[in-house]
Amino acid sequence: EYGATFYGAAAISRFLWDGNTNSGDWMGDGCGKCWKVTGSSNIAGSATQGDSTTLILKGTNICPTPICNEHGRAHFDIAAPGFDVLDFSWSNTCETLEADEIEGFESCGRWRIDDQDPAANCDCSKFHSPVLRAGCENFYSLQWDNPEVSYEEVTCPPEIDTLPCYGDYGSGYPQDGIPETCMDPFGDPNVMLPFPGTSPTPPTTAGPTPTTTPPPPQSSPVSNPTTPTSFPPIVCPEGYQTARWTWYISYPKCCPDQPHYDPNAPTEECDVYNGCAWDGDFAYVGHRPFSYVESTDIIAFFSTTNNADYGKKIVRVYSPSHDKTVEALVLDTCGDADCDGCCTANANAGGSGFLVDMEENTVIRHFGALEEAAGLVCFQVVPEDEYDAGGYCNWSGCDGNSQGGWDCNLNAYECETTCAGSWCTTQSPASEPSAAPVPFPTLAPVPAPVVTPTMQPVPAPITTAAPVPSPTTSAPVPTTGGGGGDPCCTWNLKDCSVSASCNESESNCKNSCGGPHWFDVSGCAADGIALGYDCTANPTKCCPGLTCVVISQWYHRCDLAPM
Repeated sequence: EYGATFYGAAAISRFLWDGNTNSGDWMGDGCGKCWKVTGSSNIAGSATQGDSTTLILKGTNICPTPICNEHGRAHFDIAAPGFDVLDFSWSNTCETLEADEIEGFESCGRWRIDDQDPAANCDCSKFHSPVLRAGCENFYSLQWDNPEVSYEEVTCPPEIDTLPCYGDYGSGYPQDGIPETCMDPFGDPNVMLPFPGTSPTPPTTAGPTPTTTPPPPQSSPVSNPTTPTSFPPIVCPEGYQTARWTWYISYPKCCPDQPHYDPNAPTEECDVYNGCAWDGDFAYVGHRPFSYVESTDIIAFFSTTNNADYGKKIVRVYSPSHDKTVEALVLDTCGDADCDGCCTANANAGGSGFLVDMEENTVIRHFGALEEAAGLVCFQVVPEDEYDAGGYCNWSGCDGNSQGGWDCNLNAYECETTCAGSWCTTQSPASEPSAAPVPFPTLAPVPAPVVTPTMQPVPAPITTAAPVPSPTTSAPVPTTGGGGGDPCCTWNLKDCSVSASCNESESNCKNSCGGPHWFDVSGCAADGIALGYDCTANPTKCCPGLTCVVISQWYHRCDLAPM
């Protein structure tokens, strides 16, 4: 019916489940409803790219809010045999209940994760069951990689209208087998399908088992106090602007394998939202260890006008009520496209279109309690020439010149760990960036704060793909990048050293100058992406000798090709 090609089941977002009324996670109003969902193949190079397909999806489960990241929007997490990412599945029991089909259940779990070729990492023929195999093939044929879809609620077709299973067994599930009517309302209720193991009974408090899509890094508060609907006005010093001020937790304390573990901490973030798999992940830099987050001043920053310009900048935050200033590194942001404009709404609550979301440890270190980060706050971007990191990054024996560009000179960790340089603290260096500096955003004058209702900030954009660890070893870098020029001493495979002596010979480069690479950089295009820089949106633009490596699903980086 409705021109649909396939019928299916999906875990639905809170908006479809109960209209965002937070009525609970069991048997919401949307449970059992059907929607006509239409989308198009969005995979480049696919033979069906652009082809539109209509499905009828029945809501059979709730998709936890941080996973679906809908925050007021509709989201369908389709149940598709073979496409579960088992490494990150919350409650997958297929290996126990259907061990003979485990090869099939794993057949497409890495599709579009390890390889962007739509023909790679998916083989539905590994299923023995023709029903499971058909379900896998049907979903694969859509060639959907988390597309935007249109939808409307419809009356369920008779084939999926009523599946008399749960209700007919005393609000429980059959324990000795699966009646055929559980799969087909027109089936024979006396025919029992084999079901190895014991079926789960419905939970009394937690509701249905969560779906398997992993959550994003937390840039919204885990337990932020209720957002007030009005804020006391503040007066900012000259050169500062007003922003909404909130806090968030990057490392939940309920993770037992972490040094910050607190056995008395609330466990919802770990049990419901799988926070232990995502703690310490940031939109602009990928993962950072707890020791780094605990000791580094960090904020997530959002602007309604030029948001991307603030990534990895230093923002000076001043709280008039505390008469205190903190200089913090922007490692995260808020994804407006994923929450129907809620980032903009929240930022506008500060009266100027800006949001300062301060990491928990930074708040506690400087202000004493999380509740202090509330209402409005003043901020300004710190110009590069005013930022004092307490040292500089260098590969030439701390010769007084900063090397590696802005990213490598943010702090000792970024220099020594991300850039593999030496952090020098003996003197203030003369600047020698290896790449053209990125200009700081020019901030326009902003009117006085306007008090408006606000919303909590939300996580950065996500996909349903699970993260892939970055490689620990890299292949040797060749001396030619295919540009036909002469090799030079380079730290990022895009720019030559500014020192003529370092570029005279490979020996000078790697010995007296401490350069890591002797390489012909002329093959890198003007818009090519250098070593260590973000390639999430442009995976094919890394300079020769580099490849776009998946650090996490929301952050890819140009790195040396893995061995």
